[in-house]
Amino acid sequence: MNDKLISVIVPIYMVENYLNKCVDSIINQTYNNLEIILVDDGSKDSCASICDEYKKIDSRIKVIHKVNGGLSDARNVGLEESNGDIICFIDSDDFINPNMIEILYNNMISTEADISMCSYLKVSENENVSYTLEKETIRTFTNLEALNNLYDNDLDVKTVVAWNKLYKRKLWDNVRYPKGKIHEDEYVIHYILLNSKKIVYTNLKLYYYLQRESSITSVFNYKRLDALNALKERIEIFKKENMNQLFELASYKYFYTVLFFSKNIQKKDKEVKIKIKKELFLALKNIYKLKTIKIIKKIKLTLIYIVN
Repeated sequence: MNDKLISVIVPIYMVENYLNKCVDSIINQTYNNLEIILVDDGSKDSCASICDEYKKIDSRIKVIHKVNGGLSDARNVGLEESNGDIICFIDSDDFINPNMIEILYNNMISTEADISMCSYLKVSENENVSYTLEKETIRTFTNLEALNNLYDNDLDVKTVVAWNKLYKRKLWDNVRYPKGKIHEDEYVIHYILLNSKKIVYTNLKLYYYLQRESSITSVFNYKRLDALNALKERIEIFKKENMNQLFELASYKYFYTVLFFSKNIQKKDKEVKIKIKKELFLALKNIYKLKTIKIIKKIKLTLIYIVN
């Protein structure tokens, strides 16, 4: 068989109502040479037994039961236990088009890319999804272009997230997800892209991202503030590598993220509000130093949030 082994890593925690649909969508892929790694991250519902039942019916499935350590830890354990030449992550409450892995794989091989990625569709619970695909458009990017896409209105989220991609295994040799972070993808994507030479993207919506009211990212949560550290880390990397345009774009992104958090922090949370205001002043001070930026409007906008 010439098709390379692809390890599909599924971190699982308390998703008993969604897990069957997720796993079924993986085992029914048109691409067959898969190693499916189900990482039960200490679920207290029936996820563990569901995983074990799937292992009985499909020899490609490997099940790992572990003490709860969070999404990052589950992904890392899956990476350590994987044997594939190519890595894929699927979140356990989502599902994928039957052709997703085959299409991404073929795009990766035909363009000699290190990462193959697709678009995605947001779906609600119990929504009937059509698997009919539109006309495909393929684009390729250098790693520098892909890093710039982190700040593109259309491609930013698609570039950051872990789950709409195939990765060559070598990209993960020295990279792991930071444990205990909500925005874990923000912490690693710049390293992954820097290690890549070419990225291929298809406009096809092959990944179905479930919108749940109880999802950790569906409402503002103070733990989401960990995104600031990831964005600051990225700024420092671009500065160190003398990537001036990316340094500027990363500084803008950090500023607007702090601004967003400042707007969403409740007034009753005085301690957090004060911390965010300090970050806002710091971010404003930093972008003020960028000679190419038109800052007057930004200063006025910032001051509105600071005084409110």
